Amino acid sequence: MKIELQNNINNYLYNSCLLCIILGNENFYPWFYENYTQIFYNDNKWSRYSNKEVWLDFYGGWIAAQSLLEFIKIPRKSIANIDIITYIKDKIDNHKYVFTFLDEYYVKPNYMKSNSHRVHDILVYGYDDFSEKLTVIGFDNNHNFTSYNISYQTFAKAFENGLALTESEEIWNQDNLYGRLFKFREKNSQFFKFNIKKFLRGLHDYIFSINSAQKDFPDRTADKEIEYFDIYFDEKNIFGMEIYEHLPEYLYNVIKYDTRLSYVPFHTLFEHKKGMKDRLIYIAKNFKVDDKFEELIDRYNHTVNVFNSMRLAAMKYIIDSKESIIKNLINTINIEKIYEKEILAQVYEEICNLTEYY
Repeated sequence: MKIELQNNINNYLYNSCLLCIILGNENFYPWFYENYTQIFYNDNKWSRYSNKEVWLDFYGGWIAAQSLLEFIKIPRKSIANIDIITYIKDKIDNHKYVFTFLDEYYVKPNYMKSNSHRVHDILVYGYDDFSEKLTVIGFDNNHNFTSYNISYQTFAKAFENGLALTESEEIWNQDNLYGRLFKFREKNSQFFKFNIKKFLRGLHDYIFSINSAQKDFPDRTADKEIEYFDIYFDEKNIFGMEIYEHLPEYLYNVIKYDTRLSYVPFHTLFEHKKGMKDRLIYIAKNFKVDDKFEELIDRYNHTVNVFNSMRLAAMKYIIDSKESIIKNLINTINIEKIYEKEILAQVYEEICNLTEYY
């Protein structure tokens, strides 16, 4: 089936895989540009791998995508004792993408060498009976987000062992699911029109640190068709630019308690800045903006470059653990939060003026 191996957002697979499906249809690029403006932070989340992790992510990827895709739950019991290859081929023949989990020990040589078993998500979108291989999207053995093939035999073994490894883990069994099927909603075959006012609301929430989940869904029982992602509604979440008031504390604690720095938040922040610039460019191409708006895009490029440097610095710290790198990261955050807010506040004002005419 059709996909677009996008690299706009690929830090968390559930976000990136959904976008690979959606952007496989070029009609939905306007939808992409009006979403993914807000981010949120939680330093107290427990992962499926039984460790506390810092969670910094785009808001709404799991919820917004449901306007375009049907999310069909895969109950664990329904696939526990079946021929998984036959199951996947049937779903693909019926235009459904399969999002499930594998024990990566069997598909990544590095894990096999270190005798490391880790269950991780994967998207299956094609098969070939001649070569007896499935086509999947995920992170390969070199940690690259890409498309690659897995033999039927290897996939079946990795899938079965993943089920076995997670069978007794409470955090893997809270919802009794083992993945989702994704299918385009029939009504979404037409061209999608960019909603600049929706983009503006997301930008507003980011600048002014609004809890977008509570604002968008004050009563989650009101719409039974939407499958909610509970992490969006955690009371400890920090939304928007307020995250820059909390991220330095996390960095101080990395030094204080000599803990491993997570690279993930810094990669997500870079994706957010690059994505914000791409959205401003999209607006400039599709609306009658003035010279000041173009100038603000140029100035925002500084933010993109700085956060790319921060991302690379985080990678360097993981290798050599120099305390000076952490201190520089903290200092940079404290400077750039002021600069970015100044630029985006002006962008917001410029777009408010645009919406008087569109």
